[in-house]
Amino acid sequence: MWSRVSSPVLIGRSQELAQLDAAHQRAAAGRSAVVLIAGEAGVGKSRLVGEFAGLAERSGARVLVGGCVALDEGGLPWAPVVDSLRGLVRSVEPAELDALLGVARDEVGRLLPELGHPRAEPSPDSAAAQARLLELLLDLFGRLGSEAPLVLVLEDLHWADRASRDLVAFLARRLRDERLLLVLTYRSDDLGRGHPLRPLLAELGRSERVDRVGLRPFERAELSALLDAILQTPAPAELADDIFVRSDGNPFYAEELLAAWRRSEHPGLPGSLRDTLLTRVERLSGQAQAVVAAAAAAGRRVDHRLIAAVAGLTEPQFADAVRETVAEQVLLADPDGRGLAFRHALMREAALAELLPVERVRLHAGLATAITAHRDWTYGTEATVAAELAYHWDAALDAERALPAAVRAGLAAEQVYAFANAACHFERAAALWDRVADAAALAGLDRAGVLAHAAEAVHHTNVPARAVALQRAAVAALDGEAEPVRAALLQERLGRFLWLAGDPGALAAYADAVGMLADAPPSAERARILAAHAQALMLVSQAQQAREVAEQACAMARAVGAGLEEGRAEATLGAALHALGDPWAGVAHLHRARAVALQQADIDGIGWSWINQVYAVATTGQLTDALALALEGSEVMQRLGTANTYGDYLHGFAGQLEFRLGRWADADRRSRELVQRDQATSVKGIFLRLWRARLLIARGDLPEAHLLLDQTEAHVTRSQAPHLGEIRAFALAELALAEGRHADAAVAAGDGILLTSGAQPRGRVTLAALGLRALAEQAAALRTRKAPEAVKTLQEIGSRGDDLLAGAQEAGAARPPGKSVPEPTAWLRQCHAEHARLHGRPDPAAWAEVAAGWDQLAEPYPAAYAHWRRAEALLSTRVTRTEAAAPLRVAAQLAQHIGARPLLTEITRLARRARIQLVPPKETPPAADAAPFGLTRRELEVLAHLTAGHTNREIAKALFVAEKTASFHVSGILSKLGASTRSEAAALAHRLGLLGDAGATSR
Repeated sequence: MWSRVSSPVLIGRSQELAQLDAAHQRAAAGRSAVVLIAGEAGVGKSRLVGEFAGLAERSGARVLVGGCVALDEGGLPWAPVVDSLRGLVRSVEPAELDALLGVARDEVGRLLPELGHPRAEPSPDSAAAQARLLELLLDLFGRLGSEAPLVLVLEDLHWADRASRDLVAFLARRLRDERLLLVLTYRSDDLGRGHPLRPLLAELGRSERVDRVGLRPFERAELSALLDAILQTPAPAELADDIFVRSDGNPFYAEELLAAWRRSEHPGLPGSLRDTLLTRVERLSGQAQAVVAAAAAAGRRVDHRLIAAVAGLTEPQFADAVRETVAEQVLLADPDGRGLAFRHALMREAALAELLPVERVRLHAGLATAITAHRDWTYGTEATVAAELAYHWDAALDAERALPAAVRAGLAAEQVYAFANAACHFERAAALWDRVADAAALAGLDRAGVLAHAAEAVHHTNVPARAVALQRAAVAALDGEAEPVRAALLQERLGRFLWLAGDPGALAAYADAVGMLADAPPSAERARILAAHAQALMLVSQAQQAREVAEQACAMARAVGAGLEEGRAEATLGAALHALGDPWAGVAHLHRARAVALQQADIDGIGWSWINQVYAVATTGQLTDALALALEGSEVMQRLGTANTYGDYLHGFAGQLEFRLGRWADADRRSRELVQRDQATSVKGIFLRLWRARLLIARGDLPEAHLLLDQTEAHVTRSQAPHLGEIRAFALAELALAEGRHADAAVAAGDGILLTSGAQPRGRVTLAALGLRALAEQAAALRTRKAPEAVKTLQEIGSRGDDLLAGAQEAGAARPPGKSVPEPTAWLRQCHAEHARLHGRPDPAAWAEVAAGWDQLAEPYPAAYAHWRRAEALLSTRVTRTEAAAPLRVAAQLAQHIGARPLLTEITRLARRARIQLVPPKETPPAADAAPFGLTRRELEVLAHLTAGHTNREIAKALFVAEKTASFHVSGILSKLGASTRSEAAALAHRLGLLGDAGATSR
């Protein structure tokens, strides 16, 4: 006879419930929150979450719940996500669902068959494929939260597959102002050493956004209250004491012990939890026990028709058996009458442990056979059903069926970007290969194909060494003479994996792939291999070779009509031309690459070409245009679902450009947010930290800069990306200079130059300028000493400076004839000025030229430095203080405006020594040969139109630029003038006479 098993009210969890409610209130107010609930099996995690979910729903929140599934190591792809989204689909009208999904419909449709098949084919070779899906899911959750606060509950993370763990990590990093509360539960007693959930828990533990709730077992009084609530009357004290001792306060165990006591005809309690649970099963009839055994082997919520088929019962027998299992509180029936599930996972584990090996084999074979014949009897997606079949056939020890099932499961997992799941299935198939006759015919792939799929999947899980090993095996398994094109494609991917693994043999592998098809006719495959080789050469800064190979790839791709390959090759060609000193030609090729990528819907191509185009436009000196392009690109990446990859790169470039343009408050905000949500182990994370470190050093925030540079040290060395080494060397040299360690600064700059040998010339010139500055500081200190060794050291330092200048001149000459790239030219001029300072010949004219170059580029930080050095040089030539005051005041004005505190301190110190009064920036007259307030010629033109009352659209039309570009020019003008409105800027322009003749041209 049925009797209550659990308490009708929640016992003893008021504090934890309040903690959840507080997090919910924060999320509802627009501050996303994550709550991690840990506890041993049976301690009441699901009960607590269920109680909270009900309260949240009654307060107006939308609650979505999904659970992970215990299976083999491959797992069910996205199981808790699919589970939660299926609840959304059931609760929302189709029209509303379409509006909520928006552009995410196709990608989310890969997870939910109810949405129909996606229109676009997946891109499992895309590095951004899974990241795009994660972005789209975040956007979907954000839209749901905008309607009503969203509570997303993902239970039993200890069983989560890799894709689901990736989503949790992504959400924890990226959530900001979405009205979303993410609630996660896991078993704390089920995490042995090496458990895959441990790294995720460590990452979540470092986040300030994550609250932890640890559920403890009940105290004696709480357990008594639980027993009283179940019995609806006070429990005997002796019984309560006995249950408390045996259960250790575990609520589920206590409930089962109480149920066993109530059923027993003899006093006393079972000795263990397993015995307690099995007493329920042992009381069942043989037919009911067969139903329980089949459900235990199935491993999750399962359709009753599937259980009936495996249990071998007639319909009346099955109905009676199910009724019996439900009455005994072993199984629970779904409200729709289709599904059966265990009341608790511990019950299922106990029942499964009782099965003999021969029984398990029979049950798994029966389940696989029934699922194969009746796929509509499952609740899963194509990927989850395929994974279940692979699991059951493998557990049934049927290698001939397990092998093709594993291959199909791997291919299905690829379709939903569950690459870790796919890798498990493909590697399992490879392990079964030699045990199956005619394996290729059964699998639909040969051994090389299975291994290549495994390598690609492992590559996407960021285990490069394993991907290399699998790809080598795939290459070895293929007859290259019989299939040369396929062999060359496999070899090209080997090159890619070797590069990611930091193996110096990567370029040789690419070259081998090219050589395999050297005598073959032009084809899309040959163009693809050439384009990949060119990109690899560019990634290691072999720009000249990259250009030559990219030109071959472009020509071949056009000849055979291979659009995607043409776009990739054009992007590399543009990047190479830019690196070789011709950014204008680079911009043209990158613009074409972007157009081709958009036409081909090549998301990776769009992202890569856009990033490189921003970089090239900046090198031409059009920093404001480059900033507008970067921010426009980040918006496009948001729409494409790649905000976390290419979008963050573009935001990082925007922050870098804001730093160079003197918009340090914007750069600080942007870089801080990016660094907080990106790990230091990725190339992107390193790039973001290095540029933030440079901003912090310039502002004088040295402790945080030290921390960021320390985080990047090991990863820069392993990254094989010379441009990262260049930025880090520059930052280290700047940090050493800021701390007065001039010798260390010179060493850091020299090390950076060695690292960038063969790289683009700009890096060598900038590092040379910083190295010469450090040497000049050393020389200035030595000149105050009279000791003989000081003279010798001065000569050595001078000789090192001569070498640095010679190298900078050689690098500066590496540009197309007749073209001068503004930024490297400014750095080269600075090299000459620092070289003169090093040799004790400070040159005011040289520094005036340097300052003019930086003023023209609208870079206030190096401009302020150059104006300061010019004033210093003038004072050293014993000119009047009046002549030196003008550039010194401009330097002070610029440094104060952008917040360069250390530089302002040096400027102030020089002014005090020279007895020059630094007037407030707003009263400082501009130097005669310097642009007022650092405004560029273009900004003066825009200011003239602004003072005439023109709108951004009218300004854009008059100056033949995009309206967004005009808007950024206006923002830059307001920032430089310190004005908060357009009218205030116009008033300042009139009062200070900033326009001159420019005002007439606008009217």
